[in-house]
Amino acid sequence: MPRSQDFCAGRVFWSLESAWKLIRTGGKVTPEDFERASSALQSAGYREGEIGVYLMLGLPGQPLEEIERSIRYVLDRGLKIFLAEYAIVPGTPEAEKFPPAFREEPLLHNNSIYPAFSLGDWPEIYRLKALARSSQ
Repeated sequence: MPRSQDFCAGRVFWSLESAWKLIRTGGKVTPEDFERASSALQSAGYREGEIGVYLMLGLPGQPLEEIERSIRYVLDRGLKIFLAEYAIVPGTPEAEKFPPAFREEPLLHNNSIYPAFSLGDWPEIYRLKALARSSQ
């Protein structure tokens, strides 16, 4: 008789974005939905490292403490973290917070050109990225 894990295609990824500011990020997944889905996937045979979760990093006004809490929330569940750095997406409410030049120039939509953090935040950003990599 086949086991449930025999049907697992390998890996599953989904976007939590943030465990704490659901309204700002569209409310795609609540913490309760996230925990139910995680449990169901693990019960179906997915093992540690086969369930990946995307978290947003650098939303305008997002406190670094929120990012750390979200990372720890996912780590506590034994899931793999992928940090997705915020980049300006024209036409979204978040993009409207930026000056027109940033919305109109495609090169400025790239987070490598215009990171959402100040220079003084970078040591903490590197620490948070290392914390997220500990899930891999």
